[in-house]
Amino acid sequence: MQDNWKGLGTYGTLGLEIVLGVLLPSYVGIRLDRHFGTGRTWLLVGFAFGIAHGVRAVYRALQQANREAEAHEEAERQRRKQYHDDRS
Repeated sequence: MQDNWKGLGTYGTLGLEIVLGVLLPSYVGIRLDRHFGTGRTWLLVGFAFGIAHGVRAVYRALQQANREAEAHEEAERQRRKQYHDDRS
């Protein structure tokens, strides 16, 4: 049960990280555009950096999930092997 809550906390914040990762650089881009009078140039740069950050966050989360799944499968294999060794 503890692992379920840990997973929810770990992966539940992914959406927040993506949204804030896009909004914050976009907001900074808007402020820079207003300050320098550059139209929407800095907004697009900030948005692009935010999207790149979001993609990176998803990639990292997927890598972490794969590592956890592999560790879980290895532990399950060890338990099965131990069970079969004890029964022999």
